Amino acid sequence: MALEWTTKIAVGVDLIDDQHKELFDRTNRLLETCRSGGSEDEVIKSLSFLEEYVAQHLKDEEDLQRDHNYPDYKAHKEQHQIFLQKVAEIKADIDSRGATLVNVIKTTNLFVSWLSKHISQEDKKLGEFLTGKV
Repeated sequence: MALEWTTKIAVGVDLIDDQHKELFDRTNRLLETCRSGGSEDEVIKSLSFLEEYVAQHLKDEEDLQRDHNYPDYKAHKEQHQIFLQKVAEIKADIDSRGATLVNVIKTTNLFVSWLSKHISQEDKKLGEFLTGKV
């Protein structure tokens, strides 16, 4: 199941939208690597990139929220922390047991559900708040 970024989920802030597009692209690459039977090394590289990129993206979002006194900053940040914790748990499991099919499925399900749900709900609210401010 490939993720498709559309203008319907754009938040209206170029930095955030560009990063979301990249996250969709990289998640789709990971899915394709898994589907095509890519090597464990390729899967681990994709996961490592996603982990680092997501952390930077969430930091950038939180910086914008703080800079513009976003009223839901604390709750939004908590959601980010929960997501990062889940990513870290999967990464730790992959580091100890390898990129097993179960771990790859957990990872892709996590990213697919997070990107779909969080962007369309929480990040859209943030975008509406930031409209005209950035």
